[in-house]
Amino acid sequence: MLKKVGLIFIVLIFPLGFLLFFGLALDHKFKTLPYYHPSEILLDSADNDLGKTYFLPNKEFVNHNGDIVSIESLKDNVYLLAPYSLGSEYISVITKRLLTANFKYTDEDNIKIIGLNTDGVIQDEEHLKDYMVNLNRNADETDNFFYLSTTSKEAMEDFITKELGIVNLNNSAITLLIDSRAQIRGRYNLNAERQINDAIEDIALLRKEIDIERYEANKVNSNN
Repeated sequence: MLKKVGLIFIVLIFPLGFLLFFGLALDHKFKTLPYYHPSEILLDSADNDLGKTYFLPNKEFVNHNGDIVSIESLKDNVYLLAPYSLGSEYISVITKRLLTANFKYTDEDNIKIIGLNTDGVIQDEEHLKDYMVNLNRNADETDNFFYLSTTSKEAMEDFITKELGIVNLNNSAITLLIDSRAQIRGRYNLNAERQINDAIEDIALLRKEIDIERYEANKVNSNN
């Protein structure tokens, strides 16, 4: 009888205990993304102590429909932020890469793809209209894909260089991942196709991180 009980323990209980132990260990070792400060974007070297103190300042933009979109209004969303000009010679490559991420998360309302117009203002409204029409034609769903402009080229350059740390506006390849608190959590070069895949994976990590934080916060609240 004792042998039978011991066998049941080995076959059933021990594996469950093993999975529970390592499951908890893995949970504590969950990979989190770094925090970037604008001064670190150029060299792609994140110092968490510095990055954790930095939040994008609130700024207003205008989307392709003429609606106001601000950094504050984007809080609680995770988004890729990609500065580029509609006149860029790499516009088709940039758009294709961003649409790859858009397609992956097309059903997620709180995940957005945002292009920043490095020209500041729309130089050619027909060109913008054609661009957005082509986006809708070539993708199943682009409700979460925005192309934002501002009041002037100088205002946009100031935001991109000082607040995002992208000093070369002629380089349309650098894209940043912004979390729900308006902090910079990833940097990608869209010239490399694999990096948009890295961005897609990092968005999933960021979502899990947010879910864990919300779970912990709810647990604390429920105990109070």
